[in-house]
Amino acid sequence: MGVSIQCGINNPAPAPGTIVGSGTVEVTNLSVKNYYFKKGGESYGYITFYYQKGNNWEKLTVSSPYGIKQGSGNTAPATGYTLSEEDVILGNSYFFKPDSLHYGRIDINYRLVNSTATVGFKWTIQTENDNRELY
Repeated sequence: MGVSIQCGINNPAPAPGTIVGSGTVEVTNLSVKNYYFKKGGESYGYITFYYQKGNNWEKLTVSSPYGIKQGSGNTAPATGYTLSEEDVILGNSYFFKPDSLHYGRIDINYRLVNSTATVGFKWTIQTENDNRELY
């Protein structure tokens, strides 16, 4: 006889102070596109997508002006962010610092590359300064 108990939460509720949304960005070859996080007239910074396509290869990345880090979880890490670009991989999540005061997370749920690149994602931004709790 076996017993199975599931304690995991597939869709946790956003933490107090967060704003959530979804976005889609289309980036042409050899260009960058910024995505800005805004709510009620307030701005919470941005992230940058970059796309480059060669004959037999392609590069699609995301970066953030104050750092980005691939990972999962409910709380943004305190350290380990890079100012370098991270490869955009379908299904991955990335914590980021869109400005000097806030933390966020994007979850990549759509990725299409051809002559242009299109990225779809869900996002969460913590609006309280220096608060890393997202879910």
